[in-house]
Amino acid sequence: MADQAAEQDDGQLGSQRVASGLRTQIEAGELNPGDQLPTYRQLAADFGVAVNTAMVGVRILRDAGLVTSRPHARPVVSQPGEASADVATLRSELDELRTRARRTSGEMAEIVRRLDHVAALIESSGE
Repeated sequence: MADQAAEQDDGQLGSQRVASGLRTQIEAGELNPGDQLPTYRQLAADFGVAVNTAMVGVRILRDAGLVTSRPHARPVVSQPGEASADVATLRSELDELRTRARRTSGEMAEIVRRLDHVAALIESSGE
């Protein structure tokens, strides 16, 4: 790998450096679909960052659809088209959750209004 660790003063966050460096390797064909990424420890050493920072860098690529993560396994470079299906599924789920949150928010507002009404009735009864 190029001297990524030596280029720490480029103004990028460490996680962005990790993501950018890996993206470059993927685009250059140094990492191909199905290839495992280096361990987080190795990425941290290669880019001169903490392990958690390397993890965030990989997460950036996962969110961009370039990397697929699975529990208890090293992340792998996504197959073409695989990421877009995952992203489409996630977007659909996000839309559904937003709709449910809005509905729940409206229901909560109604509950609060009714509670305030009951509290006012209790106060006015003098007991």
